[in-house]
Amino acid sequence: MKKSIVITLSFIQLFLLSPLSAQEKMSSKGLRDQPWKRKIISQITPEVAVTATSFEGSIADDVQPLTAIGAGARVDIGRDQLVFETGFGYRRFGAVTSYKNTAYATETQYKLDYFILPLMGKYYFTNRSDSTFFVRAGVVPAYLFHKEATTETEGRPARTEYDIPTREMDVFAAGGFGVNIYLNPTSFAVIEGTYMRGLSPVMTGSNLYNSGFSGQIGLGIFL
Repeated sequence: MKKSIVITLSFIQLFLLSPLSAQEKMSSKGLRDQPWKRKIISQITPEVAVTATSFEGSIADDVQPLTAIGAGARVDIGRDQLVFETGFGYRRFGAVTSYKNTAYATETQYKLDYFILPLMGKYYFTNRSDSTFFVRAGVVPAYLFHKEATTETEGRPARTEYDIPTREMDVFAAGGFGVNIYLNPTSFAVIEGTYMRGLSPVMTGSNLYNSGFSGQIGLGIFL
């Protein structure tokens, strides 16, 4: 966990405390022509996400992905092609495990709901005055605010447990790519894919880690 905190602080120092480049010292006319050049926060993007998550590690049961919906908003801090990205969001992680023997079959759905805070570096391949592809990578601290495990066994009523021995905090390593679709001088659309993997075991005393893919779409505003 200490290593994760050091990585997080390194990202903040690199992107927030670095000096302005010469390209940022543009003429006032140039700033008017390119709205994202006017302010340090260059754009904001509300988004929705569809996620497919699972557990990585040693587990005896069969494991299947858990699908869910997420949401959030992100901002770009920076004026050039390389920027710092942060924001907030909600993501559900978890998995569906199943066990079967000659007598009965059991299935358990683990649902873990997190508030997330992305701390990412993002690179745009071209200027944002046109549509452009981008890549992003960094860390995502996450706080677990709800958890449940629902077990269904053949011939028995389903039961839900809330006292799961999970960690309240996790830090995810994350990376992804996407495209900004330029609409007009004040707005754009975003299509993106992201992979996230937890750096700490989900449950105390286990070697299971959160992991998952998400597809995001959003409608952003140049500031």
